[in-house]
Amino acid sequence: MRALLFAVLSLGIGVGVEAAEHLKDADGSLPGCRDFVNDRSDGEFGQGICIGQIASVWSMSEAAGVVCVPLQTDFRQVIYAVIAHIETHPEELHVPMAAAAWRVLTTIWPCADGRVNRQ
Repeated sequence: MRALLFAVLSLGIGVGVEAAEHLKDADGSLPGCRDFVNDRSDGEFGQGICIGQIASVWSMSEAAGVVCVPLQTDFRQVIYAVIAHIETHPEELHVPMAAAAWRVLTTIWPCADGRVNRQ
């Protein structure tokens, strides 16, 4: 009985880990990102995964002085830019969402000499 319980729990944990790994890549995160920018009320978990990854990259890159997103740009616009980039670069679908977000932010909004970021 213990062996059966262990096998069932192990299978469940393995499936959960595999699903979580898929959410890390751009392909797995895009549905949540789209739900967020389209104000969909369902799919909050996926939206949270998307928001968390992109917000983390944005925050750290601004703090490091690498990215300077203009003050009038809101978070929804940043996420939309990441979505648009990934949709036009399908080779990015299988990279981590954080890596794709980094490429987008550093390409679109790099800090130039003398430019002040939000900090």
